[in-house]
Amino acid sequence: MAVSNINNHFMFPLADINEILEFFNEMWPEANYTKTDFTNPQPERMQQLYVSFLSDIVHINMDALTSLSGLENNMSYPEVHANSVPLLMLSLSMNKTARIIGLKSFEMVDLIKPRPKRTMNILSAMMNFIRFVLDRNDKFDAVLEETERASQKNDDLRKEVDDQKKRINAFKISKAEQEPEKEELSKAIGEMNVLIAERKKEELDLTKGAVHVERSLEEGCRKNAQLKLHLAEEVEKNEAILVVQSPERLKSVQEQLQQLLQNLQVEKETRLKHVISIRDREVHSEQLEIAFDRLIQNLTNNSALLAEER
Repeated sequence: MAVSNINNHFMFPLADINEILEFFNEMWPEANYTKTDFTNPQPERMQQLYVSFLSDIVHINMDALTSLSGLENNMSYPEVHANSVPLLMLSLSMNKTARIIGLKSFEMVDLIKPRPKRTMNILSAMMNFIRFVLDRNDKFDAVLEETERASQKNDDLRKEVDDQKKRINAFKISKAEQEPEKEELSKAIGEMNVLIAERKKEELDLTKGAVHVERSLEEGCRKNAQLKLHLAEEVEKNEAILVVQSPERLKSVQEQLQQLLQNLQVEKETRLKHVISIRDREVHSEQLEIAFDRLIQNLTNNSALLAEER
């Protein structure tokens, strides 16, 4: 490429014909430009080049821009303007782009009657701008990719925030619904604690009563043994007397002894039944306490599960 110099009247270097020819053939090889296209520019060829520049570099949709769709209602005879409207829109688009690429202006005459020197200046500005765009494409793509990632991350975070809000609302609703159940469980646990305390007191009283009864039974057994011993001694002492006394007297004494033994046996059985009853109540109390302990453990586990769900 030939070395270009900065012109005092423009913000870009002016390129020579060879540099311009090589550059634009590299950009749009299908156009197959020649030196004549730029030394003796023709309207159709220049218009084609400007359309390619606006479409590929500036990213203007020229098909939509030059279409008559939507303009028919504002025109008496749209078919009369079928050729002039696209040319007018192309001129306006290039005029708006002129300031961006460093030109002071772009006029309709540059499209319908292009001049060689003026065309070379326009092409030099376009070439300088295209190089700038291509040089910044990689950086622009990187920034665009990072922006897209940030946008996607932002969308993900927004979705996560929305999900968390839904969970919080669901938790609040669930907590409000479970509050009566929690109060009922707490009340039931309190009642069970009171009942268990009462049962333990009853058990303690029963234990004390059982000890007293056992002591009484032991005392009764001891007295019974002493009485049996005393009776045996009395029988031995009176055997000789009873032998010589009347049979009626002997029978009466035997009946008294028999009645005394029966009374002792009844008292023993009564005391034994009382002890058995106390022991049965103790066993029932232990079973009831175990059942209460299991019930409290279940209630405690349910309360823990409710707390974890919250």
